[in-house]
Amino acid sequence: MSTSEDEKECDLNGESVLYSFPAFNSFDNGIGDSIGDNIGDNIGDDNKNMPPLILELIPLPLLSENFEQMPVGARGWYASAVLSAMMMLSYSSVDAADLGAQPGTDKNNCANTENLHNNNSNSSVKKGTKYLREDLKRACAGTNTSKSNNNNVFLELGSGTIGLAGMAMAWIVAQHERNTKKKQDSSNSRNKIVMTDYDHECLEQLERNAVGVRRTFREYFSVIACKDDDVADKDNISNRIIPDIDVEHLDWNEYDQDQSPVLPENTNIDDDIHHNSISFACGAALVYTEDTAACVDQVAKILRLHPKSVVWVVQWPRGGWFNIFQQELLSPRYKSEDLKIDVQKFGPSSSPDMFSTEVQQLAQKLMPATMQQECQKKIQDLRAIRITNTIGE
Repeated sequence: MSTSEDEKECDLNGESVLYSFPAFNSFDNGIGDSIGDNIGDNIGDDNKNMPPLILELIPLPLLSENFEQMPVGARGWYASAVLSAMMMLSYSSVDAADLGAQPGTDKNNCANTENLHNNNSNSSVKKGTKYLREDLKRACAGTNTSKSNNNNVFLELGSGTIGLAGMAMAWIVAQHERNTKKKQDSSNSRNKIVMTDYDHECLEQLERNAVGVRRTFREYFSVIACKDDDVADKDNISNRIIPDIDVEHLDWNEYDQDQSPVLPENTNIDDDIHHNSISFACGAALVYTEDTAACVDQVAKILRLHPKSVVWVVQWPRGGWFNIFQQELLSPRYKSEDLKIDVQKFGPSSSPDMFSTEVQQLAQKLMPATMQQECQKKIQDLRAIRITNTIGE
């Protein structure tokens, strides 16, 4: 289901929740400084002073068909908020080495550099935020380096009714494109955010939300473009920088089938403008029962079909995670001439940069108020996992 049909009507019945995505320039002065400002008022004469993006999204109740609380619940939502915060803060941060400064002097780096150096005797160890930043920037550059018409896809697994991480990726991609399209000709390749789930009610709700999100993105960047004196072709700039936002069915139990259009088995289709090349995939709280650990097959399939892709997961230690997902992922079953999986794990103790106070604060802002109190705990149990196919490196 594509949301490129902008005139499509969307029935937004139900109680909406406002989500505020800070612009990356606001991280320099604290993530809450620009929250709640109006677009036109906050830009002023300085086009770099971008306001936050406010999205109005409507979730479905987290209840099953029997009106019982779903196993994911608020904890799964919080994991998605943490993942979204990690991506935005990692992408926007600047490493000390990038600035030519001494380690620990980078005021823009959202990581707690002092604590990291205290916990690691080898300060040359790459931090989780740097891995995530490099992965995102490499993925964002996909349209500029592509020699084909392939869609440069950012895939969210298990999006639920909101697709919060998918929205965060769209926000990252749009800001990246805004900063590059001023200097570069538009590519034939398109950025595409694909949010997925297997539940039809979730997919219908995702579709309704995605239509409104794309409209909000267009309005936001149209206003921004009017303030950019150095931007040519202002009428089309917002369409060029805003990624397509699609919603597709993806059932992990069907991994052994052709899962077109998201994961078609035939990836060598010439001159197919609708062919997807997945650069970056992510998911939160993917495993919460032994049955849902079946997503391990889906992750392996993504890396086999798209060996240069990377998959990031933020996960609680739930049933099926340790005894199925992690063990299966590194088992001989997934070793072949075109697939060699590598897993890197980051926790609050080993990688405090990824679970910093800034990350936690932004994650709280991305939570509905009714859930914030329930999730102000046990972040020490969360883990961020980076999964790659070393054959593609």
